[in-house]
Amino acid sequence: MLIRLLEEKFGLVDKDTQATIYRMDENRLLECAKRIFTAPTLGEVIGQSGVG
Repeated sequence: MLIRLLEEKFGLVDKDTQATIYRMDENRLLECAKRIFTAPTLGEVIGQSGVG
């Protein structure tokens, strides 16, 4: 679900970023989902610099 939301906002999510998301636990996924509304870049949503 998070990947689909990210793609709606930022466009195609690369395989490395998808792999990072798949490794996240439930709490981290929830934190990312909350940031999707305010973060200006994909990297800021998932907490990685250099992405987005």
